[in-house]
Amino acid sequence: MIYALHSYHQNRVRRHRVQIVRYQNRKKVIVLHIGSARTKPELKELTQTAAEWVERNTKQKSLFPKTQSSALVALDKCQYLGFRYALVYESLQSSLPYLNSTCFIKSS
Repeated sequence: MIYALHSYHQNRVRRHRVQIVRYQNRKKVIVLHIGSARTKPELKELTQTAAEWVERNTKQKSLFPKTQSSALVALDKCQYLGFRYALVYESLQSSLPYLNSTCFIKSS
């Protein structure tokens, strides 16, 4: 079974309800009502509580892990190999027909 956090806005009282739901036969079944929030900090706290409940009581892992791996590489680990002038030449040669037809048209 897949458990999900479900939060939706009630227009009359301007609150967000945070619930843990599971889907059974294409219908939502409310497993647990965590609470209602009026402000964004309250909503964040309730959502975090619900996510912890799902992790603790089910074997389902979070789709968005708390720790994010950095895709950046330290500069001291890199090595400069030089500049490839042929790449610039090839790029300019391939774009020259477009530039001639659009940029350098003489007007009489």
